[in-house]
Amino acid sequence: MGLTLDDIEHILGIPVRGLAVYTEDERTPKRLLMDFLGLSDEVAENAIASNAFKGYAVKLSWLEMNFKEVSETDTDEQVVCCARAYLLYVIVCTLFCDKSGGFVQLDLLPLLEDLDKVRTYGWGSSCLAFLYMHLGYASRRKAKQIGGFLILLEAWINEHFPTLHPVLDPEYTEELPRARRWCLHSESGTSVEHYRRVLDDLLVDEVIFDPYKNRRQNVSDIAFYTGPIRAMSYVEPYLPDRVLRQFGLLQRIPADPIAP
Repeated sequence: MGLTLDDIEHILGIPVRGLAVYTEDERTPKRLLMDFLGLSDEVAENAIASNAFKGYAVKLSWLEMNFKEVSETDTDEQVVCCARAYLLYVIVCTLFCDKSGGFVQLDLLPLLEDLDKVRTYGWGSSCLAFLYMHLGYASRRKAKQIGGFLILLEAWINEHFPTLHPVLDPEYTEELPRARRWCLHSESGTSVEHYRRVLDDLLVDEVIFDPYKNRRQNVSDIAFYTGPIRAMSYVEPYLPDRVLRQFGLLQRIPADPIAP
């Protein structure tokens, strides 16, 4: 089993189709601050020299402190710059959450240049690629942390494995993304060892392979796309033919994986 583009559409409700979340922009961190966040040459220079910056990475606290509000006297351009900073903050705290300790990469800013164009990107497929990458890192023996959008991962687990006793949100309605269906991050008081035993004893009829079958007519054709998906410089293979039961289909022997 594994997360698919079908899961992204139902759990998050964000687009999986669209432009690639990728840019070849080669501007320096200082230039990015000036061009997209409206800082002057001197202010940008001082910011880069502070301990809030590490190369292209800036502390989220710096971003919040400098762009947390707008006033009636701000120009339209200043409001747009604050909107870019806000979107950058949200994207990095959700879709592209990593283990950097509260830093955000400025190289996403060129994607936010035209605010009307932001909705045209395939944020869902990019979020999935980013999570795939971090799940791979977390599977290594010495790994102690995990990155990626963990609300997505937790909601996916709740959808497919009811024997783990996820808690339903009584205020959920079917018009909302499925991530809202669950009381995420609730304290269960259950040990890790207990969950390991439950997973070890799991039977096939205790798994819900296709939890969305009653809320859609057909599986979206994009869910059956096979090939690479991308999140900035990270590229991961997407192989839905390995999890056909999650689409209500009979599982067959998958094709050979994508060559490097």
